[in-house]
Amino acid sequence: MTAPAFRRAKALGGRHDETPSAGLTCPVCGARIEQARTGRPARYCGTPCRQAAHRARRRAVEAARHAAWLRGRLAADLARAQEFAAELAAALATIPSGVDGDQADIEPSTGWENELGELAHRLTRLATSISGGVREHQAVAADWRHAARITGIRRAPAITAAGDESPISL
Repeated sequence: MTAPAFRRAKALGGRHDETPSAGLTCPVCGARIEQARTGRPARYCGTPCRQAAHRARRRAVEAARHAAWLRGRLAADLARAQEFAAELAAALATIPSGVDGDQADIEPSTGWENELGELAHRLTRLATSISGGVREHQAVAADWRHAARITGIRRAPAITAAGDESPISL
């Protein structure tokens, strides 16, 4: 033992190696971690937990990226829905006003029915897409929370202006 190492060991109460306090638990399974006398302190109880934590960290990053992509897609879908709503309002304005019951000559269709029906169909498809995207975003956020819990990520997800608690956007 060299002189500086000997002085450090003596200052530590005669122990050469400084092991972390006993009683640490594995962040994955909760088991007690046995520390080696030398070397870097163990963070996990064994290889399976270390691998599970690595996979969970990777899943958390993938979930954050996927959530960011989904938020972009949902924002684009919302913009399209607003455009469709404006088109729908314009199409509704072209519908002829009510016909008096006394009028014998009822005008035939002027074509607004087809346009209005097509716009309603497109809006329904878009609403279905938005609904599916929201459900997928909820699942991704839950996966991120699970992975964060396993890996011990302490930082809370970013809350966007829309109040959404999804993982951080990358």
